[in-house]
Amino acid sequence: MLRSQSVLLALLALTFTLNLSLNVVNVRAPVFMTTSGAGAGGYALFEAFVSGGALAGILLVGLISRRVSLDAQVGVAVALLALGVAALALPLPAAWFAGAALAGLGLGIGDVAAITRVQLLVPGHLRGRVAGAMISVTALGLSLGAVLGGTALSGAALMPTLGAVLALLALGWALLARRASMKPSFAT
Repeated sequence: MLRSQSVLLALLALTFTLNLSLNVVNVRAPVFMTTSGAGAGGYALFEAFVSGGALAGILLVGLISRRVSLDAQVGVAVALLALGVAALALPLPAAWFAGAALAGLGLGIGDVAAITRVQLLVPGHLRGRVAGAMISVTALGLSLGAVLGGTALSGAALMPTLGAVLALLALGWALLARRASMKPSFAT
């Protein structure tokens, strides 16, 4: 089923890349805040912006879900994440706080919209299998993100690269959504 569904494959690619990127950030943020002079308080504020943005994104989905398609919400979410991660290339705590808020907002919107989209796309008897595949891809992305975050690659190169990959995935998602007229296949 996964191989025949371009939407599911796209969502798996998005899930992998989002989690990889977010774990790179999780590994790098405490060190950046310490070396930039913001310290543990700056890191706490960074995490608050991520969490607050995620909660705002979740709330926003609840408010716009009747007017904005799930596919459009997923596309906006990935674009916000791309901007948020790219902002982390700037070696300024304020840029990291703004990036955290944008990434959190994208994460909140994307989490609700993508999970709902997958549930509507897959027949009931396959939802467990597909959820398991999504969790496995998430775990792989998180693991590889931690490894990548711990490398000596500079943030000035790594963060814009991750942001660009996310932006390309957002563009790919928009093209796929337009081409496939992505309506739910299974509503129950």
